[in-house]
Amino acid sequence: MVKVVDVEINVMSFKRAFNREPTEAEMGALMRLNAKRNEKQCGGKNTIEKIDRRLASASKARDYIKSQPLKRNIVVTRTAWSVNYLLKLDLNKSQIMDVLHISEIAYDRAVKQYNLPRDGIERRFKNDKR
Repeated sequence: MVKVVDVEINVMSFKRAFNREPTEAEMGALMRLNAKRNEKQCGGKNTIEKIDRRLASASKARDYIKSQPLKRNIVVTRTAWSVNYLLKLDLNKSQIMDVLHISEIAYDRAVKQYNLPRDGIERRFKNDKR
């Protein structure tokens, strides 16, 4: 059995060994190995467990926020208000994009950001100069 000591674990050594860029999962594994290796040097204990707890609490907070009811009266952009209005008139996605002269990305962003179609949208607009 060979004990390897003082082996540098980083992206450059990974590239040399595998002749490619590491994936996101492999980057995470490299970071975990570095954290575990440096745990004794820094005097910190259970670094990996701290990272896992932080990620778990962040996902728990996101789930809690998603479970909360949406605000009733919200202020939206003009585009989002128009998309909401046209969705309530039973127009489909391509028709709305043609009427408003917007891209599919802008349509999808408005629907996702404001959870359209929905009631309780005020006609006051964000960034209104008036």
